[in-house]
Amino acid sequence: MGSTRAHDSVLDAIYEAALQPEAWPNAQRLMCEALDARCSMLWEAELPVLTASWHSACGNMASMVEEYTEGGAASDPRVEYALGLPPGRVMRDQDFIDEAEMNRHPYYTEFLARDDLRYCIAAKLFQDSSAAGALDLQRRRRRGPFTDTEAESFDVWQRHVGRAREIQRRLALPSQRSVGLDAVLEAFTQPLLAVDGNGSCRVTNAAAARLLEQGDGIRLRARTLRCEYPASHRALGGFIRSASTGTTGGSCAIRRPSGRRPYWATVVPVRGALIHHGRTLAAMISINDPEAAPADAATRLRDAFHLTPAETQFALRFASSCSLDDTAESLGITRETARWRMKQVQSKTETKSQAELVAVVLTAVPRFGDPDN
Repeated sequence: MGSTRAHDSVLDAIYEAALQPEAWPNAQRLMCEALDARCSMLWEAELPVLTASWHSACGNMASMVEEYTEGGAASDPRVEYALGLPPGRVMRDQDFIDEAEMNRHPYYTEFLARDDLRYCIAAKLFQDSSAAGALDLQRRRRRGPFTDTEAESFDVWQRHVGRAREIQRRLALPSQRSVGLDAVLEAFTQPLLAVDGNGSCRVTNAAAARLLEQGDGIRLRARTLRCEYPASHRALGGFIRSASTGTTGGSCAIRRPSGRRPYWATVVPVRGALIHHGRTLAAMISINDPEAAPADAATRLRDAFHLTPAETQFALRFASSCSLDDTAESLGITRETARWRMKQVQSKTETKSQAELVAVVLTAVPRFGDPDN
């Protein structure tokens, strides 16, 4: 199979790729060199159509991936055989087809022959109801089939590749969750923050960042929330500590030196393990500003019921006037258009009457002020 040094180099490269996925082609190249193979494919695909969801290739396999998934896979006799094997079982062509049949089969005589390929050694890394993954090496016809000794070496490598891919997935999961959490928080216009078990702030959405930058009664110092007034600071800190232990949270007022009405902060514990960039989050904090611009009313109403801008403006106008004619006049639309828009808004808000619509709007947006906003 090659030297022990080459074998160890392959193992080192496999686990380097677990930490740096872009290094997989190098690990595959070393496998090919050790077993005198021409190219290699490491892939995961959706079943039953074998649509590749992820792959890494070295050698001329890189140029064959698209062609294989579009048509080659359908004629590949190895696929049916491989899918019937348990994960981790090494397979070679000679396990299920003889040379005479290979000489007649179009997959070998047409698809593979074009790239001077013939023999394969492969192993299925995993398979479930919706996907499968495998590692394979391909070599030229003149080099001959893979031997039992070479299969033993490949068997060791494919087991380590399976473990390395699992490590790669586990390392990627917190990052994926972190990105997902950031996106969710940014979808809210309400200021939202998340703290870890030590009370350190780990996540803020854009609305929270703007509020904290104002420094009107609360600010962020060294990842810790600091209130201007001791009573507010003690109350908020107590609720954060309580929520961080998983027991309960609470709400409190945060006085503001500007003399504006106090913020209202609500702290709730995070149930289950929610990890953000390697840190376990323990509590979420929302901060309500009663002095927030009335313009936020349109955004809250639109987001709550998935209204269009025109429908949002119509709903706010109608809730303000309670008159279809006045709403149509103020918006510069005909009564027929107003009636049609009313129908659309009532459908989206699931209201049966105009009075119910007004009640829903006032509940969703308790203080929308001037309907122009």
